[in-house]
Amino acid sequence: MYLGLFLDKRSEDVLRDCFENTLDNKLHLTIIHTPKETKIETPMDLKNVGISQTHFDLVIDTAAIDKFGKDKDVWVLKMEDTLHNYLSNLRIQTENWFYRNHYSFSNDFLFNPHITLTKDEVLKIKKPLPKVLVFNKIEWVL
Repeated sequence: MYLGLFLDKRSEDVLRDCFENTLDNKLHLTIIHTPKETKIETPMDLKNVGISQTHFDLVIDTAAIDKFGKDKDVWVLKMEDTLHNYLSNLRIQTENWFYRNHYSFSNDFLFNPHITLTKDEVLKIKKPLPKVLVFNKIEWVL
């Protein structure tokens, strides 16, 4: 289970068009996720972290392409946390909710806002990356 920010259709199309590779089906920025074996019956109401609506326009600057993961086997697009540390603050508030409710979350790596692109061995870029992407939805994915 994870809490994800999802791209609007235009941003997703623009991003997909930058690569020859087939990118992941659900391009998103993960705020927090639980270990695979953890199931939460009732996820946190997003109002608990100051989110009153789940559809909006959040513009976030792109940063750089990188490889993440324990074995550095996942291509990602790193995102800037420039809106007064909005993403980091959202992560901290969500962590606090998990602590208060005695749920575990994955903290194998420090929070580093990014979009997972693909696990392909080689990433083939065909167009310049957009300078910003628009996210327009936040939701729990079970």
